[in-house]
Amino acid sequence: MNVSDFTFIAPELALFASAIVILLLDCWLPVGFKRLNYVLSQFALLFAVMLAIPTIQLGYSVEIFSRHVVIDPLAGLLKVAIYMTVIGVFLYGRTYIKSRGAEKGEHYVLALMSTVGMSFLVSSNSLLMLYIGLELFSLPLYALIAMQQSQTYASEASMKYFVMGGIASGMLLYGMSLLFGLSNSIIISEVAAMFPAGTMVGSLATVMIVAAIAFKLGAVPFHMWVPDVYEGAPTDVAAFIASAAKIAAFGLTFRLLLEAIPQLSAEWETVLLVLAVASLILGNVTAIAQTNLKRLLAYSTISHISFILLGFVAGVGVDGISAALFYAIVYAFTTLGAFGVLLLLSRTGFDCEEIADLKGLSQKHPWYALVMMILVFSLAGVPPTIGFYAKLMIVNALIQSGIWLGAVAAMLLSVVGAFYYLRIVRVMYFDAPEESEIKEETVQAGLAARTVLSINALMALVLGLMPMGLYALCQSVL
Repeated sequence: MNVSDFTFIAPELALFASAIVILLLDCWLPVGFKRLNYVLSQFALLFAVMLAIPTIQLGYSVEIFSRHVVIDPLAGLLKVAIYMTVIGVFLYGRTYIKSRGAEKGEHYVLALMSTVGMSFLVSSNSLLMLYIGLELFSLPLYALIAMQQSQTYASEASMKYFVMGGIASGMLLYGMSLLFGLSNSIIISEVAAMFPAGTMVGSLATVMIVAAIAFKLGAVPFHMWVPDVYEGAPTDVAAFIASAAKIAAFGLTFRLLLEAIPQLSAEWETVLLVLAVASLILGNVTAIAQTNLKRLLAYSTISHISFILLGFVAGVGVDGISAALFYAIVYAFTTLGAFGVLLLLSRTGFDCEEIADLKGLSQKHPWYALVMMILVFSLAGVPPTIGFYAKLMIVNALIQSGIWLGAVAAMLLSVVGAFYYLRIVRVMYFDAPEESEIKEETVQAGLAARTVLSINALMALVLGLMPMGLYALCQSVL
């Protein structure tokens, strides 16, 4: 280990240092100065973004800390995307947590530490670092979900997430131990080089690892925690899990399935295809019956995760992985915007969580209704939004690979998914508002939050018309 190694993890060091500073300052800051926690967190994240951007243009990989950490363009892009989504979560959620008396230093410390875990996860070059990054990313989330005791089901959601996350971690660790036993190494490149393909133990390791990844992504049949956690968690934490965590999960999938065990690609691709089609069916069909917006977005997440899995199934040769990376980033920012609308519409004593809460929103707050409509259209894959292009790239990759089952399922079930998304638009624009719904005093968010939310929705349209820049970036880092 060289001292110069620390220069490559400057973003993680900046976030870690800011978390420690916030933890210490929060002990002595008067109540009136608690806003400083938020300001320091945002500055640390912006600084981390600036430090991570140059690594996107590296053009090569650097292995540091005895080869346990790798710095490459892919890790740089994933880090920038993660940091920017966390900035959005903090910005959209500040009024929400402030109105509930939850603007504590611990909230920002836990979120920043989880972000550090995501950073190391996407930069992992060994099985050990993958596991450490995953645990550092997951453990703070369990506490974040349970912090707001005013939430009725927060503790229950936290316990469910903890138990299911523990099962997934155990399965992943067991699969990794089998990989180590077969290859006698924990460095990912050495595992890939020395791993004997076609063995029964190798197949068992693949099954355990794919199951653990499916748990973390929330794919069927390991999806049972997703709707309960989304509904029970505070809305800002649910936004964190739905956006930044999914980008980190892409990094976990890429490092394990494409770099650690490429020899078994034929086996895990078949398993992923089955998981993806099952997730498409269950996610889209079950979402139709939901009346709670957060549960609807949870089942929506399950269906969208299937598109990312289908990108991995399509493979590298036809840009399937590039399409999957593109989809993961687009989905994260679109879902972040949708949760942002719910956060800005909530106020003291009222959580905007039911579809009925949006009745007549176009009459009360036409700007919020317009933003939500654009984001919902993007999630549904309606042209000319970026969501349409993201789905088109996945379907195109599947067709080029000859995986017609996945392509047909993706197209047909996207039509089914459009039904429950359009129902949100119908409620906002065609249902009459009720006295108890979305009152004028709802608008409590500051100018910065509303401006960023507007940009979030605008980019869903602009990138839909000019998507090739972002897609070319995703291709270049791979």
